[in-house]
Amino acid sequence: MTMVVFEDQHFRVSQCRTCDIPGYLIVDCKVQAVFLADLPLEAQTALGGLIGKLEIAIAKATRAEKVYCAKFGEAGGNLHFHLFPRLITITTDYLKVYPDQQHLIHGPILFDWAREYYKTVPESLSVRVRECLEEIKGLIERSQNS
Repeated sequence: MTMVVFEDQHFRVSQCRTCDIPGYLIVDCKVQAVFLADLPLEAQTALGGLIGKLEIAIAKATRAEKVYCAKFGEAGGNLHFHLFPRLITITTDYLKVYPDQQHLIHGPILFDWAREYYKTVPESLSVRVRECLEEIKGLIERSQNS
């Protein structure tokens, strides 16, 4: 089963293979880049629309409370973006560890915590992650045709 949900001349979007969270997608740039400004103007323009479509598809498929979009680049490598759904189950697990954030969740801390807490290897991704991936693919395909 392929983990790619979308691909065009500028980007490849796939399920994060190291975190067992349904709908956690990585948007990889095909052009070597560190900064957004390094991308061709056409890719820069397409990126906003793509992230918008992905966010809607993730929200529909996962019923996420929020969908975070992040660009860090701390580990080096090519420019990429994380689209990370904050699911009710993630929030519940997180608040058990950080109960003081009940009224204001700190997204970057939750993101970092969840990537470690739900860490896995590609062969061990859950059935729910794989089912969600197929649902997101379908939603993206339908959005491309409308």
